[in-house]
Amino acid sequence: MPGFKRSEVEPTVLFKPWSPVLLNLTEYLGRRIRLEFTTNDCTFTQHFGYVYLDVTENCSHPVTGNVICPGVAPITLKTLPGFNEYEWFDVETKKLLGMADSLVLPASTPVGRQIAVKLVPYPGLGCIQTLYTTIQGPKVNVNQPPPECVFVDITASSITAGNLPDLKYSYWMDAAVTIPLTNPKNITKSGSYYIKGQNSPGCFAIGEVKVIIVSPPPISITDPEPVNYPETIDITTSYIPEAGLKYSYWKDLKVTVPLPNPKAVNRNATFYIKVTNIAGCVTVAPVKAYIIYPGIVIPNAFTPNGDGVNDVLTVLIDNSIKIKAFKIINKWGDVVFTSTDIYNYWDGSWNGKALPVGVYYWFVDGVDTSQRKVRQSGSVAVLK
Repeated sequence: MPGFKRSEVEPTVLFKPWSPVLLNLTEYLGRRIRLEFTTNDCTFTQHFGYVYLDVTENCSHPVTGNVICPGVAPITLKTLPGFNEYEWFDVETKKLLGMADSLVLPASTPVGRQIAVKLVPYPGLGCIQTLYTTIQGPKVNVNQPPPECVFVDITASSITAGNLPDLKYSYWMDAAVTIPLTNPKNITKSGSYYIKGQNSPGCFAIGEVKVIIVSPPPISITDPEPVNYPETIDITTSYIPEAGLKYSYWKDLKVTVPLPNPKAVNRNATFYIKVTNIAGCVTVAPVKAYIIYPGIVIPNAFTPNGDGVNDVLTVLIDNSIKIKAFKIINKWGDVVFTSTDIYNYWDGSWNGKALPVGVYYWFVDGVDTSQRKVRQSGSVAVLK
């Protein structure tokens, strides 16, 4: 078999370097493939053949070293080792340039020159293939970051993805790279910034990165006019909507508890409107709903079955009344719920366990603005 050599360490040993086979698998992207290899053993049980697989990310050009610093230093093109023969040549002139697995080009080699290398395998171990590469000057590809609300980190690997791996980056305020950027990980102002990529020979290129910091979306709230119970308030009419913004409605300032029906609010409270723009920036604004109640209003039934409808016992009360105690009692006289917060709605449970259907009794004890006692009671049916 061709390609064997005599060992310089032990003359009785013949060996053969790796015999590479180049496979372009780009048409199989996303698919699972199986490769089978047959080894040509020299002598049964005395020697064995084996294979290594090397997967390169640069599928289209498995030739390295093609970036030159014009007039500064020569470059060395390298391709896959282990083929029987190599032929490097200029694509335009067809001039033969070298016959090893690497090729040194002078510093005067112009950018844009195309070089090809013909890979000739050992007989019976593959087909002749020709690889092409173009001599390039140093460059920095910049993937522009999306608009952000607070800051942009231009040192993120996603911004310089696709560049040659030997580049070292620095960050600058100006295109002439005279003013360093002090905190490239936390840019809070929109504008153009610059990334300088420098390779090991000292050549560099500059890429522009455009940072867009989006302002929080605006919203101006006008509290709705008070209404008399049983009228409700539509808090979605408390602002003028703008195109491209998304509005949502919440019970709390941290916007963790959604307001189920913002078009029909039936109790006095401060609610919150969350505005989100296309970049994900958020503004939260309060809106006050005021309903005038004739004293205390409590429904005579509710259904705590977890379906999201009428699951709690809502208590509607005139703002002039301050609650000292609100109690729920079962038919045996046990206090199953008590609170001084009238908006701490009862969910039909006692000590964490759901109570059976039936009639329960409520008692309210409070005072009005004149410190006169306000006491009221009634019954409520728990249904399922």
